[in-house]
Amino acid sequence: METSQTHQSDTTEYSGQAQHGLDREASYDRMQYLDHNQILSLQEVGEVVDGLLTTFEESDRSRLVVRLLVESNYRSGDLITLSQLDPHLECDLYPDQENRFQYLTVSLNNSARSLHQEIYSGLSDMVQSRIIELTSMGRDFESQGIQLLESARQRGLSLAHEINAVELTALWEPFGWSRDAVENILRGNSRDIIMGIRNGEGELMGAAFYSDQSHGSVRHGETTEWAISPNDRQRGVVQPLILAFHAYLLENGIQNIWADLRTPDPTLRLPNSLRPGAYSGMSFYHNDHHRFVSSNHVTIEGTPQSYNTGSEQVFGETPQNLLRSFVRGWVNHHLFTPRLRDACADFML
Repeated sequence: METSQTHQSDTTEYSGQAQHGLDREASYDRMQYLDHNQILSLQEVGEVVDGLLTTFEESDRSRLVVRLLVESNYRSGDLITLSQLDPHLECDLYPDQENRFQYLTVSLNNSARSLHQEIYSGLSDMVQSRIIELTSMGRDFESQGIQLLESARQRGLSLAHEINAVELTALWEPFGWSRDAVENILRGNSRDIIMGIRNGEGELMGAAFYSDQSHGSVRHGETTEWAISPNDRQRGVVQPLILAFHAYLLENGIQNIWADLRTPDPTLRLPNSLRPGAYSGMSFYHNDHHRFVSSNHVTIEGTPQSYNTGSEQVFGETPQNLLRSFVRGWVNHHLFTPRLRDACADFML
């Protein structure tokens, strides 16, 4: 989970309605700007991003991340126009469930943190090819999802709400969670939600986290910390967990759900999140004409991606050889038919 503290004295405000503002000291040596309080036009987006680029260039941070709401008619072609501000901008869009607006993320690395163009192009080509493969198989998502859950049930697996701090810490320590942090989130009264998956003996095999980022009347947030115990990986656990979790969130009024999904490695066969994302009802943003992969974004557990192996660069407290690249996915609620939602509900303990 990414946490961000807004420093009001440092806020770059486009209008008086902006309440989130600019965090000059976000995690992983980033500068982060968030405004989900207003819907911006193409011209307004350009003005906001242009001003933030100047602020970023004058800072000592190595990555800028900007999250905004834009008009529902904003298109990928508009992102091509936006990228004229800097050809290395990384941009993605995903729609509000009711088509009232879209979520826009714009990111930029400084020259030290950036991937070489050849590496970035190879990475984005590979990611786009994998996305097209996953989303063009012509499969019946409803039948596939029900079959996936039934197979998990036959193995004794089931979704579980009740999780204790000891077992969750064991799963989430690789993401940087301490025992105290886990205990705090478990006893909190926030809208955040934790969901686990257990085997027939009641052992916790995996868990995921919904980080609520709602704005106004819109329920919105990220599923993250998709963690499976080392002994249970590559055993068909993560897909039923995330599929049923997404259905649970939709049933509980969460309107817009997104995730940053780890990309495949160009040369190494490392775990990535694209397949679990696709099989849990997610769509992906990708584009031929501008950068869409969020490169060297944050760090998570696992072997360094091959293009960063051996790097001695350090950004804040984060070595470059621990940074990962991601692509944006969001839950496509149209895929969750009544039959599939019922099957997901039956998967709960």
